Amino acid sequence: MPFLGEGRQAYYTDTPHLCPMMEDLVILGSGPAGCAAAIYAARAGYRPILLAGSLPGGLLTQTPKIENYPGFPQPVSGFDLMDAMLQQAERLGARLLFHTAREVTLDTPVKTLVLDDGSTLQSRAVILAIGARHRQPENRGKLQGKNVSFCATCDGHFYKGKTIALAGNGSAALNEALFLCGLVERLHLLVPAQELKGPQILRERLLQHPALALHLHTRVLETREDEAGHMTGLLLQDTSSGETTTLPAQGLFLALGFEPDTALLEKTGVALTPDGYIKRVSPPRTSTNLAGVFAAGDCTDPIYKQAVIAAATGAMAGMDAAEYLRSLPPSPPQP
Repeated sequence: MPFLGEGRQAYYTDTPHLCPMMEDLVILGSGPAGCAAAIYAARAGYRPILLAGSLPGGLLTQTPKIENYPGFPQPVSGFDLMDAMLQQAERLGARLLFHTAREVTLDTPVKTLVLDDGSTLQSRAVILAIGARHRQPENRGKLQGKNVSFCATCDGHFYKGKTIALAGNGSAALNEALFLCGLVERLHLLVPAQELKGPQILRERLLQHPALALHLHTRVLETREDEAGHMTGLLLQDTSSGETTTLPAQGLFLALGFEPDTALLEKTGVALTPDGYIKRVSPPRTSTNLAGVFAAGDCTDPIYKQAVIAAATGAMAGMDAAEYLRSLPPSPPQP
């Protein structure tokens, strides 16, 4: 049975309770950074708790094909890659908890995390590997409805043989567009810039696909729907001339990139950049401005946004956290 599938058992029950023991390390996030941190901390002799949330493996599980992760001669899906990482982390001693933190206190020697089920964890160290979230468009209120999606691999199969549009540019948009081109009759790629950005190999594959219709310097203003709420088209604007046109479409996918998922930290004392990324006080070390709090992955990275780099910083955070824990008085034995 796949690790990310049904049938897995949470480390704690769903009944709200106060954690009866002090943990050494809790890792928030289960993407490449969180999994690598768990692997390295476990190899250092600790048994970290990995908060896997409702989407174990993070956003990478929605990527249909990965060709640039070292060690895989053939393309691997993000789902399979994260499945392997999670299994490896658990085999080495990490304990997975399929919940998220809704409130955290990190500026004290003992870190406290209140989870989404009301239960509480206390830990001597925390690694923040909380990743990124889909960037929302400024005109989000006019781009809504059941035919608007942020995830091609989640919802693309609903549009087999149909005409749809995808708004975005860069690597994320190219990957989504390639996936959708294999399903739909026609994909209109709406790019607000004057050129298509992203890896050259992806651009070449996409531009050669017969299902693609590329629209440069084009942004989507709003969706058009019939009385039943089904999408009938999109109102588009030429970013150069300002002229508007209507495009018939039965669905819209948004691939506008990602932003750090750090809203949880706004009042915790963890230092953030103006763009919301977690500051590391002395890179390449992963320490934050709070003792015993470390950060890794896309929540610290405004530039690269690559799984292999997130995993590398996660490994660094696992080692940094282990070094920090060794500097503390030993915790009481755990059952």
